[in-house]
Amino acid sequence: MAMNAINRTFPDILRRAGVHQTTAALPWVAPQYRNTAVNSAGVANTYAFPSPGARLKAFEIHNRSDSDINVGIGFRWANHCWEAGRYDGTTYTRLTDLQTTTAVAIQVTGADQTGFVVLSDRQFDWVSGDVTTAETDDDGGGAEVDHVVQYSNAAGTGWTTVVAASTFVDSWTTANAVWSASAHNFVWAPPSDWGKNVSLTGLPAGFYALHFQSAQRAANDVAALVSGMEIGSMWSIDTLANNGIWEEEKADYDDPYANALVALFATAGAGNRVIATIETR
Repeated sequence: MAMNAINRTFPDILRRAGVHQTTAALPWVAPQYRNTAVNSAGVANTYAFPSPGARLKAFEIHNRSDSDINVGIGFRWANHCWEAGRYDGTTYTRLTDLQTTTAVAIQVTGADQTGFVVLSDRQFDWVSGDVTTAETDDDGGGAEVDHVVQYSNAAGTGWTTVVAASTFVDSWTTANAVWSASAHNFVWAPPSDWGKNVSLTGLPAGFYALHFQSAQRAANDVAALVSGMEIGSMWSIDTLANNGIWEEEKADYDDPYANALVALFATAGAGNRVIATIETR
């Protein structure tokens, strides 16, 4: 076990453009452990692997955004703990490039009722993607395309639309507007009826699913490109007054999937700050 003391400003809402699938703009990143082994030919090979999981022991969140906002603290998950891909309601195409900085289309070009899904065997609290090429709405002049977020229902047999009251930040949901070129963040309180997929057409069973759906796209509309996606957990989210401090001396939140610390500030501010104590395994 190792203890890590963190004291950092955090000027972003959650994750900003240009940092997904990197170690940039994170208050803390899990250490890399190195193991060197010599093979039968006498050649030494060194392997690096991240610390498996982390425990949030205590924290302070300082709100300097000039407004009362929702704030939170949690972890980014390691890539082997989730997957994502294009999904048109029938066919799922896993996109491993979403777990890199390589740009990849997250919609089937020119197809209506299409988008992407994110899957994990544990419920997750946030999804963030770096849209580096905006989708187009050539037929509607940018005023026809809609997007909603859905989750797999309790029975794992259908979809339920996420209601605004359960979200803290959601720039993926739009009405008559395309996905713009920017970081898109979704943070929510998962409902009690979020279940693992059992029989949703085309999707692997046994995973909690979020469906980021696009509608009213036309044949000549260009798909959005994403250069990196991330998901993770939130220990807790609460409303914090401007210039307020939220302090937990005994948080003791363990997340076996964690590989970095993240924070949520519903309104970005250069003076927002995170102080935390992290224990690594």
